[in-house]
Amino acid sequence: MRRGLATVVGAIFMIIVMIGALNVTLWMLQQQDRVGQAMVEKTSGNLDRLNEKIEIANVRIDGSKLNMTVTNNGGQPAKLKSLYVVDETAVPRQQYRYDLDIPVDGRDSAKNVGQGVPFTASTTSLYSVKLVTESGNTAASVITPVSAVALPMSLYVIPPTVTPGQNVTLLYTVTNDRADSHIAAAVTPQVSYSMGCSPGPGCQLTQYVAPSSTVINSGTTALFKWVFKVDAPDNTTVAFNATIANAKPGNYVIEKARAKLVSASETSFYSESTTTIIYSALAQKPELFLIVPSPFGEDPDDGKGLWGVMVVNPTDAPIEVSRVIISAGPVITDRTERIIDNNGTPCPRTPINPTPAAEWSCPEENMIQWRDTASPEVVQPRSVVPFLAKYEPGTLGGGGDDPAFLISASVFSSMGQFTKSGYSTGMRNAAEAIGNVYLTDTTVEATALQSNHMFGSMTGVASGGEFTMHVAMADLGRNTAGIQAGSKLIVNVPKGFTIEQSDILSWTGFDDTPTVTPFTDGSSQIQATLTNDLGTSTSEAARILKFRADAPVVPEKRIYIFFTLVHGQTTSGSNLSVGAVGEFPVQIVP
Repeated sequence: MRRGLATVVGAIFMIIVMIGALNVTLWMLQQQDRVGQAMVEKTSGNLDRLNEKIEIANVRIDGSKLNMTVTNNGGQPAKLKSLYVVDETAVPRQQYRYDLDIPVDGRDSAKNVGQGVPFTASTTSLYSVKLVTESGNTAASVITPVSAVALPMSLYVIPPTVTPGQNVTLLYTVTNDRADSHIAAAVTPQVSYSMGCSPGPGCQLTQYVAPSSTVINSGTTALFKWVFKVDAPDNTTVAFNATIANAKPGNYVIEKARAKLVSASETSFYSESTTTIIYSALAQKPELFLIVPSPFGEDPDDGKGLWGVMVVNPTDAPIEVSRVIISAGPVITDRTERIIDNNGTPCPRTPINPTPAAEWSCPEENMIQWRDTASPEVVQPRSVVPFLAKYEPGTLGGGGDDPAFLISASVFSSMGQFTKSGYSTGMRNAAEAIGNVYLTDTTVEATALQSNHMFGSMTGVASGGEFTMHVAMADLGRNTAGIQAGSKLIVNVPKGFTIEQSDILSWTGFDDTPTVTPFTDGSSQIQATLTNDLGTSTSEAARILKFRADAPVVPEKRIYIFFTLVHGQTTSGSNLSVGAVGEFPVQIVP
C-alpha cells in the first residue's frame, strides 16, 4: 500500500516538474518574441528616421512672427512636433518651446511654419531655431538681423559717362552668402548721391524708377534698379552711395558717373534707361546682345536651355563674323563645375536657324562655340544676325548649388574681336527648372516650344507702322521642378514706341490683363504675372504674351533693343531665382 502511494506521489511530482519546465520554456519564448518585436520596431523607427530628411529652407520674421519653409527631401512622411527658439540677444538667453502638429510629406515642403505659435519676434534680435519631428530628427538654423552681417554688394552705373539731360541707370546687387543663417526680414535698398556742382535746376537728379524691398534667401542675389535723369554742367562728377536699411556699419558701395557732352562720332549706341537705340555709322564695331537661361538646370532628363548672341551691325559697312563664344565662369572655385560639359561624348545641343549643327561645339569645359571660318556669317549694315542654340546642362562638382555664375560673350569679326560681360545665371546640384525667354511667332504653346519657332530678333518693321510681338516665357527643363506662380514676365519697350493697355492682345496663363506702365522718359514696361506654376510636369512648358505696338518714325534703318526678363523663383527645394534674360533687337526700316 505504501509502495503504491509512493509511486503516485512520484508521478505527481514529475508532472509538476514537467509543467514548471514547460512554463519556463513558454516564458522564455515569450520574452524572445518581445525582444524580437522591440528590435523590429526599433529598426523600423530607425528606417523612418533615415528616410526623413527635413531642412529649414527659409526662415524670416513676418509680422513679428516666425515664418519658416520646411522641406522634407526624404521619401518618408514626417511630422513636426516641437519648435525650440532661443533668443541669443537677451541677457540671459531666453529659450522657448512650442508644440506643433504639422505633417510634411516626402519630397514636399510646409510653408508658414511658426506663424501660429505665440512667439513675438524682433527683426533686430538674433535667434536660434530648432525643429524636432515625431521620429526624433531635427533641423536647425539661425535668424540674423541685417545689422549684424556684412553682405557682398556691387553697384553698376550705366552708362558711366552720361549726356546731360539724359538718364543714368543704377544696378545694385546684394548677395546673401550666409550658408549657416538667414536674414531676418526683407532688405530695403537705399541710395544717396553727391554732385560736383552747385544745387539748382541745372544741377539735380530726377528719380524715375526706384526699387522695392525684397527677401534675399541664403545663397541668392537680389538685383535693384534706380533710374535718374541727370541735369548737370559738362564734366560734372556724380558719386552714388548704395547700401541697405539698417546695414552693418561700413556695409556700402560707392560708384561715380560723369556728365559729359558726347558727339555722335564718339558713340556706337545711345542708352537711356530701358531704351537702347543703335544708330551711329562712325563707330566701326559690332554690338552683342544675349539670351541667357536662368536658372540653367541641373536637368538629368535631357532638357536643353536656349542660349543666344545677337550680333548687331550699327555701321554702314558689312561685318563678317567667323566665331561666337559664350563662356561660363563658376563663382565657387573649390570644386569642378561643368556648367557646359564636353567630357566624353560631344555636348548635347540643338541648333536654331539660321546656323547648322556642324558649326556649334563645346571646345572646352564651360564654353559654347559657333565657328565657321570658311564661310563667315555676314551681318549687313544696320542689321542683325542671331546665333542661337539649345544646350543640355552639365553637372556641378558636388556640394551646394551655384546660384550665380558669370556669363560673357565674345565675337570674332572683320572689325575685330569684342567681348561683352556682366551677365549671370545659376544651377542647382539636383533637378531644376531651365528658365528662358525668347521671341516666337505663335500663341500655341506647344508650337512655341519647337526650335523652328524660337527667335532672338525681328527685322523689317516698317517705320511708323504697327507690328505684333510674341514673347515666350518657358521652362525648358524636363523634370518636376518648375517656375513658381507669381513670377513675372517683364518687357521693357523702348522710347519712341507707342503702346497702350488695349494693345495687349493675348496672355493665356497670366493673371488678368498684364499691366502697361508708361515712364516719363517715353519708354514703357509690360508686366505679366504667372497664374500657376509653370513646367512642373516632366515636359517643357511655355506661356505666351502677345501685344502690338506702333514703331517710331525713322529717317534711316535703326535697331532698338527690347530688354526682356523673368523675375521669380523656382518650385524646387532650393527656390533658385529665375532671372532669364532676352535682349531682342528690332530693326525699323523707313
